[in-house]
Amino acid sequence: MITKAWALFRRKFVAVIVPPATLCLVVLVLSQVQAPAYSQGLATPPAAEGVSSTPTPIPCPTDPPPTGDRVKLRSEDEIVVAARHWHDDYYLRNYVLDTSESGLSLPTSVTYTDIDALTHVHDVSATAADLNGDGRVERVSAFTDKSDRLSAISSASGTAGPAWYRDGDVYKGDHIKWIDIDSGDLDRSGDDEEVAIAFEDDYNAIHVVLLNGDASGAIAHTVNRDYGNWTDDRDSTGLGDVAYVAVAVGDLNGDGFRDEIVTVMKDGSKHLHVVILRRNDDGSMTPLYNQYWTNHDRDNVAKNELLYTNYGNWRPIDVTVGDVDGDWRDEAILGFRTGDDGDPRFQLLALKFVQEIHGTTHLDDRFVMDDQVYINTTLGNHNPRAAQTVSLSAGDLDGDGVDEIAVGLGTFHWESTTSFSEAWQPVLQTFDYIPVAHPDWSTNCPNHDEGDPPCLFRTSLYTGLAASRFRRSPKMRRFSAS
Repeated sequence: MITKAWALFRRKFVAVIVPPATLCLVVLVLSQVQAPAYSQGLATPPAAEGVSSTPTPIPCPTDPPPTGDRVKLRSEDEIVVAARHWHDDYYLRNYVLDTSESGLSLPTSVTYTDIDALTHVHDVSATAADLNGDGRVERVSAFTDKSDRLSAISSASGTAGPAWYRDGDVYKGDHIKWIDIDSGDLDRSGDDEEVAIAFEDDYNAIHVVLLNGDASGAIAHTVNRDYGNWTDDRDSTGLGDVAYVAVAVGDLNGDGFRDEIVTVMKDGSKHLHVVILRRNDDGSMTPLYNQYWTNHDRDNVAKNELLYTNYGNWRPIDVTVGDVDGDWRDEAILGFRTGDDGDPRFQLLALKFVQEIHGTTHLDDRFVMDDQVYINTTLGNHNPRAAQTVSLSAGDLDGDGVDEIAVGLGTFHWESTTSFSEAWQPVLQTFDYIPVAHPDWSTNCPNHDEGDPPCLFRTSLYTGLAASRFRRSPKMRRFSAS
């Protein structure tokens, strides 16, 4: 069973729909949009003192490429898929897929058959991270292993491991769920990347663990050690009983470091809840922003008190980051299922950094975020219908220098017009963030008046054929393997 996939081609949007026993990828190629150039009123970034703001072309070596986040040369990007192998022992398995003249090819496939602990894995998630700063990414998977322990492994460790794990009370047990992983420059060094793993721990609380790499690109820590750790198990905050956890890492405040960890979930009061964290030098983490909502259809998200058994949730909440408004800072984009079986809906919410308020110590620092920009979309006229899976990614799909939002939904509906009664259907959509100063704002945000905020506008929609076997839609991430 595949639970996650990370993908970005240049100007291509990739979604994955997974039937029970096979892997099927649906690729939607978005051609470049021909539209008048629009600057969004952004000034050219100021030059450093004594440096001309006029760019001067210089030769750029391509072999070897520059390393780290400061400069990264991108060629063709690949797709990494982490899977629970369809086999009696359910081994962890990783795939790397690439494009070829005939379509998608499979240049790399790794099955971890040499590590007994990596049989019968669950809640598999993966990302790509340059753990050792050599300019090439490692494939990092997070999951629960054969002993129900929170575990992770880097592709640099080879098929013989070792795999990292924690086996304390909260890290081991059959309640650990919704494991998600992303990478970023969490130590603000600028020369390598670390990974953040967010999950529901065995006490049902939200938990975030950070891992670093060693010089070889393997996970640097021995078992039961990590690079950072944060949890909130209080019922009074709603974070002591969570579900549907997702995580993304980005540069929300525009300081040049992808070090803000955005974790989103359904909390114990059924609210949509987001916590933004940042690692401190001692491995602790500061909750810069902690917010839940009781309005705008966010007070009872991802309902699972449902009429039909198959109308439940697989991964109904997701988060991604991207500079969708062209201000040189990432926005956090939350996507989640809302409504009920009679009024099925999906909502996108954009969180935009406003300012950072510094406290007495770094533990008291806080972010002010703007949450005014969101859009509700209906899922069609089938009744009942639901977005069982929600998958988000942000990237510059049309080549205009500003990120767009790609949404993949795996929907279920009751199909009475075909030979089968239950149908699963992939839905792919893209959205633009429309600033107020944009010339199309008054047209694309028709319900807005002067003084109202920007809006999200759907720019494309693809609905696949309904099928009786397609059920799950993994998560998308963008990365470069070079």
